[in-house]
Amino acid sequence: LAGAVVGRGARVDEAVPGVAGRGDLVLDGEEQKLLTEYRWRPDQATVLPLGPRGSARTFTRIRRGRDSVILLRYDPGRAENALYTAHARFLAGLGIRVPAVLADRPDRCLALLEDVGDRTLREAVVGASARERRRMYRVVLDQVARWHDIGTRRARRLRLTVMPPFSKTLYRGERELFAAHFLGPVARCAPAESRRILRELAGVAARLNRAPAVLLHRDLQSSNILLRAGRPVFIDFQGMRFGPAAYDLASLLCDPYVELPPALQDELLEYYTARRPKDLSAPSLFWPAAVERLVQALGAFGRLSVQPGLGTFAEFIPPALRLLRRALERIEPLPVLMALTDRLARPS
Repeated sequence: LAGAVVGRGARVDEAVPGVAGRGDLVLDGEEQKLLTEYRWRPDQATVLPLGPRGSARTFTRIRRGRDSVILLRYDPGRAENALYTAHARFLAGLGIRVPAVLADRPDRCLALLEDVGDRTLREAVVGASARERRRMYRVVLDQVARWHDIGTRRARRLRLTVMPPFSKTLYRGERELFAAHFLGPVARCAPAESRRILRELAGVAARLNRAPAVLLHRDLQSSNILLRAGRPVFIDFQGMRFGPAAYDLASLLCDPYVELPPALQDELLEYYTARRPKDLSAPSLFWPAAVERLVQALGAFGRLSVQPGLGTFAEFIPPALRLLRRALERIEPLPVLMALTDRLARPS
């Protein structure tokens, strides 16, 4: 079926990886109007819907000849969605590479963005040599250090609107996600065991909550970093907020999608620390932050994996557990959570 053209009402019985349509036939009136304001004729544009990224947003690639842009439509009911374009301009002003905002219509919940491709850091590290992997992560960390340092100062000076900061409430929400979608349905923990684990994790959160706050990406995993011409381009940053630098670092270096080896984790943490030597909290809280981030990830994987068409998220539970076990070995003992990871690691 590759390259086939189907008309309105046609039925296709074979599996199709994607369908392209002409802009004036596929886009709604508001989307066509935005494209026209960008001086592209809808009837001369090809529309290729992209997969969902969550957060009540849809992304569509629109091509005209060799040029392409990304159409973003979002639901304003989720507050962070309306912050995307302002955050993109702010980060670009810091010298941090993000998709450029080509047109912005907040009254219509629409925007046109630069198309920076589809190749993620997550995909790029597969099959990469140790040397190339190290290089890619160092380039990312150069940008992250700038984000945390210069970005924090400028965001405070400009009073940039961001999401509410990390707090006792936010950490409690991450623990509740872990309990509701992992400890019970996946790990089959008894209620008493779950309560003991949550008490242990509350102590971890209390340490993180006392750390100096910097401007965070908030979801700095490998799938949210695109690579173009060897340079990182950050996406999904609309949830920016203030919190401990170690949380972003743990999201990146303890990522179940990649599972970096221990020696490289340590080396990259030292690399970041050398660029922000005044922030001693980042290296000292890295492993507690890794525990916090990984239990959040396990809760998310448990929740997503039971939804229709998202069962593949269950594949990332074993690497997340291995990384959690590694992190637990590097912090003050959490015996109940450690025992759980040991039990889940045993063959059933």
